[in-house]
Amino acid sequence: MRIVADNYVDEVKSGDRKNEANKYYVEGQQAVEGLDYDLENGMLVFSSWYLLKRGFCCENQCRNCPY
Repeated sequence: MRIVADNYVDEVKSGDRKNEANKYYVEGQQAVEGLDYDLENGMLVFSSWYLLKRGFCCENQCRNCPY
């Protein structure tokens, strides 16, 4: 599933479809480890897929920010 999400993120980032992914974001929906985030040294690292679904940049220089 993660590879499919990563490929989708690459496809969306390269085109004019940036707002398309946020239709998959549901407020309050539980994030899935390994798809939406990974744990590194006890910290959450959000995936590009999750950040793209969220639909905006928080300007915190996230490692996987697609914006």
